[in-house]
Amino acid sequence: MSRARDYGLLVRPSSKRYLDQVAAAMAPTLSHYPIKIAVITDTHDKFRPAMTYYGPTGLMHVSEQSYLAQLVGADLRVHLGDAIDGSERPMLGRMRLALMSGTLATGPGEFMLAKGNHDDNDKFAEARGGRGAFMPAEYDALVQPALALQEGIHTAAGGVQYRDYDRLRVIILNTSDNAVHRHRGRKVPDEKRQLAVREPQLRALAKILAGAGPRDILLLGHAPALRPGGRVGLTHGAEAVQGLLEAFRARHKGRLVLPEPADSDYAGSVDYDFTQVRGRFSAYLAGHWHTEAQYQVRGVNYTLLNCSALMGPYHLITTDYNRAWHRRLGTSTESAGYILGLDPRRHRLAILGYGATSRVRIINY
Repeated sequence: MSRARDYGLLVRPSSKRYLDQVAAAMAPTLSHYPIKIAVITDTHDKFRPAMTYYGPTGLMHVSEQSYLAQLVGADLRVHLGDAIDGSERPMLGRMRLALMSGTLATGPGEFMLAKGNHDDNDKFAEARGGRGAFMPAEYDALVQPALALQEGIHTAAGGVQYRDYDRLRVIILNTSDNAVHRHRGRKVPDEKRQLAVREPQLRALAKILAGAGPRDILLLGHAPALRPGGRVGLTHGAEAVQGLLEAFRARHKGRLVLPEPADSDYAGSVDYDFTQVRGRFSAYLAGHWHTEAQYQVRGVNYTLLNCSALMGPYHLITTDYNRAWHRRLGTSTESAGYILGLDPRRHRLAILGYGATSRVRIINY
């Protein structure tokens, strides 16, 4: 376990004590994994304080994730989206997004940030006739500059990101890749309610997968392409993403046609050639659903990660998973996060949780 350096991180004394214990408990397992990644999702950060539900603790959880990442020697820090709740005035939403991006950039090493369905402030706009939502360019202006400063992080069409390590390629999918426009002053679609991956990003994903060579693949995104039982997890592009992953696993070559009307913004086709790849696909990790699950769909491993945001047990939209944790402010259950251990030579992925999470999940792929 490494000693933490001072990056100007704000870490509460009680959290520091808890995370010191977490790092010590994880150390024996992580010693067997050459690549380590710290992951957090769904912080739903807000300016307005709250004792039992969401609030400014989201920003604190990201700062404390960086502290834990130092202790375990993580190679990468990842936020899987819904950085903000998107329910406050646009000025506050922009401020919290900028603070989140800046906090991620302040920590040790590199970071990646996925876009969530709350991050364009559409939740605020839903009750105000569409006013107050961000257009995609506003979100990009707030988060992309910090991402772009990192030489190892690559961004392609549609917002897909990737980072290479020895025998591993980490890919972040943008599941809020919507065709957005203004209609009579109102933003269409409501991005909080619609998740999508479009043709340009799918083509970029096919190229990134094909170019992985001997590397194994770890795919992450805010939302899963498919839910347990094969139910769609995205409004558009769910089966297309799944189809590319199945083709990668089978090392196939072909063309994938999106099942959309020809005049749709989500129509198109994707050519792929995975005949030269030698790595394996490990898993697709996602948040969004504020729960934990582990399942397979047609041979593709999926893992859902719990939300970092505080969800008190007495709120109507608190999930059963979080209600069972009886999460409380100022305790170890206030947050939730993960350290991933990856060993491409053994084709093994360890998912180690802290806070309101399962402690150990292992995927042999």
